[in-house]
Amino acid sequence: SLKNDAVITAKCTYTDCKLHDNPATLSIAADDGVYDGKTAYGATITDEKKIKGEAVVCYFKVNADGSRGDALKDVPVDAGKYWAEITLGEGDKSATAHVVYEIAKADPKANAPTGSAAYGQTLSDVTLTNPKGNTPGTWSWVDPETTSVGYVGQNTFKANFTPEDTANYNSKNNVDVIINVRKAEGSISYSETEVSKFLDDAKFTNELTKTGDGSVTYTVSNEIPVEGTEHVASVDSQTGEVSILGEGTVAINATVSDSETYTYPVKTASYDLTVVGFTLVKIGWITVPSSWKGSAGKITESTFPGFKSYESVDKAHWRTIPANKSGTLVYKIDNSYCYCVEIEDGIIKGDPYTISNAKTNFPIMSTLYYTTESDNYGVTVIGGEATIDGQPVASAPENSRVTITAEVPEGKPFGKWTTSDVEGLDGSTTNPVIFVMPAKDVTVKAILMVAKIGDNIYGSLSDAIEAASNNDTITILADNEETVSEIKIDNLKELTVDLNGHTITMPGVIKVDSYSLTIKDSSSSGDGKMLFSSGHGNSYGFYVTNNTTLTLESGTIETETDSAINTSGGTVNIDNGAKLISKGSGTAIYSNSNNAPRAYINGELQANGDAVNLSGGMIVVGNEAIAVINSENGTALLANGSDSVLVYSGSSVIGKKIGVKVSGSSARATINGGMISGSEYGIYGESGTITVERGVIVSEGGSSVGRNSANFFI
Repeated sequence: SLKNDAVITAKCTYTDCKLHDNPATLSIAADDGVYDGKTAYGATITDEKKIKGEAVVCYFKVNADGSRGDALKDVPVDAGKYWAEITLGEGDKSATAHVVYEIAKADPKANAPTGSAAYGQTLSDVTLTNPKGNTPGTWSWVDPETTSVGYVGQNTFKANFTPEDTANYNSKNNVDVIINVRKAEGSISYSETEVSKFLDDAKFTNELTKTGDGSVTYTVSNEIPVEGTEHVASVDSQTGEVSILGEGTVAINATVSDSETYTYPVKTASYDLTVVGFTLVKIGWITVPSSWKGSAGKITESTFPGFKSYESVDKAHWRTIPANKSGTLVYKIDNSYCYCVEIEDGIIKGDPYTISNAKTNFPIMSTLYYTTESDNYGVTVIGGEATIDGQPVASAPENSRVTITAEVPEGKPFGKWTTSDVEGLDGSTTNPVIFVMPAKDVTVKAILMVAKIGDNIYGSLSDAIEAASNNDTITILADNEETVSEIKIDNLKELTVDLNGHTITMPGVIKVDSYSLTIKDSSSSGDGKMLFSSGHGNSYGFYVTNNTTLTLESGTIETETDSAINTSGGTVNIDNGAKLISKGSGTAIYSNSNNAPRAYINGELQANGDAVNLSGGMIVVGNEAIAVINSENGTALLANGSDSVLVYSGSSVIGKKIGVKVSGSSARATINGGMISGSEYGIYGESGTITVERGVIVSEGGSSVGRNSANFFI
């Protein structure tokens, strides 16, 4: 027998053996493969003469030097180099053939991840997560982790993929990975949020801490100068340097703008600046008695600003020194005897002492007076509270800092402060707010946001109407109960009130006395309502005088009065989408005037009494109108006068007793469509003329039409 690598050749040594001249061969072969986790790569045997018998193929690992290594139990699946062999025969009559082959590592599925970072970060801040569906493994940056992620936008970097199973998978290197770089978040803040300065202090800058490259603009706001002072401070818009202009309080603001690389969640930093003037310590002398032949005392020297040389200062002429500062004052009597006053941190230090030419026998006839106490002045806050250091106060000393806080009920936002006593406070929209107490009593009123005209805020509808100009629109901002007994629309005003989804409760009447008033509700909810409560002494909600117009464009008007609208020759328009609900015992729209009142109805009327009762006027009912009467004796439409005219083409009129009644020798009614019904009569003509061109007239239990002396044309 002969061994020839992967081939075993069998040859018979017996003389008569048929294989002597025709030897048999057995070969072993194996193809290389690629790891896929499931395929077993084995050898194949070629044995044409069937000499294999029971011999089997055995598998081994291949050592690093190429020699046969450890035996394997199974046909190999994992990547690596393998040795497959088969042995025929035994002992010195045996022969072995083998083959070496390789299962290569597979290329992994390594779709590139996407990174996210903020401007200014480095690759070390970006965690790469292996995408779902990839071969298990990890990603690492090719570039150093100190490499910047670059500018805002999409930037591409190289990364390597290392599989968890490195025995069976190749790594994947230099993969392009996109990092989405967003703007970094910057911050802005002041090191000090409360700064106190004196009136004569130099320009200063409060330290501002800012991260990022956003540009900063500096402004002042909430400036409250003391009385007699125009401004507290100004600020350089570019540098933030503050110049002191007067006493009082002011907010210094630094506002940063987003840049191409930074965004700022909080864009404004502020600090409160309080400037204290020369009003906290008062100083003066009693004038020299007349028994002393010298002149009155005068100030001759001072280390403080504001004192003039040889200026008389006595108790009747208090002078002031800067608070919390130190210095000296020299006071001279009769050009010979001087007293020196030392002030330390705003307080008189010890007793005054004599200097210069002092005479031991000189009687000290002048007396020094000083005080750090200010008189208290009253503080009245209407609709709010005044406090100092968190404690409620009704009075405060001059130059003290008083905090006022408005009482803001739920649903009524704060509007502004009004006062004529504190300069700079009137119109302030800050709540709470601090002001410096002047040397007088103060009254401040909190105005809640009930109504507005343009940018002007008012605490009630009545205040807004009083302030309104012609063609203004008053927008209601919150529910409110008005307190006045009458609101009058006069002075040739044409006004619109937008209920804006809110309810205005009126204890009194609204009198339209010139031009026109339009009520509407622009809210999407349609909940806007004007409610006239009972018991206010008037028998109606609206009073519309001659040659004026009240238009209910949308929203709801609800009254508990006897009549909802009383018109004395004026015009009432109820547009489609508006509701007029009269819960009183009287008429929804009423007039006993001979000034030809008019009612144009396209909306909805609900009433306990008559819906519309006009004497001598005109009732025009459009095809969208609905009138519903709830009381047993109510009439929906009543043309009740010798010159009354009723034109009806509405949707439906439902009167509990009578749908339409015409009374008056010259009264006329024209019915042109819709449905009219009443329990006793659909239409009843006391007198006058009734023409029914088309429509449906119904009576439940009574007659469709009835008349006394009226003329009917159907």
